[in-house]
Amino acid sequence: MGYKLKPVEGIQISPRAPRGIYREMIEKFLAGNDKAAEVVDESRKPFNLVIGLRNAAKSGSFPVHVTQKKGRVYLLRSED
Repeated sequence: MGYKLKPVEGIQISPRAPRGIYREMIEKFLAGNDKAAEVVDESRKPFNLVIGLRNAAKSGSFPVHVTQKKGRVYLLRSED
């Protein structure tokens, strides 16, 4: 065994964002008629938003592209 677990006490770890939040964002976007929308979430870094949204779009087979430009995150409807 190349590792060991060491118990720790008193450490505060913030929970990860629920994965359903990204799916919810995509579903809300698709329910509207817009071809593109900026995702604004002050509590998450743009990089984390992009990764979470891309994973949700892929796992749910949503017709959405996720892109980031100049620190802003966008959802775009797929034309295919």
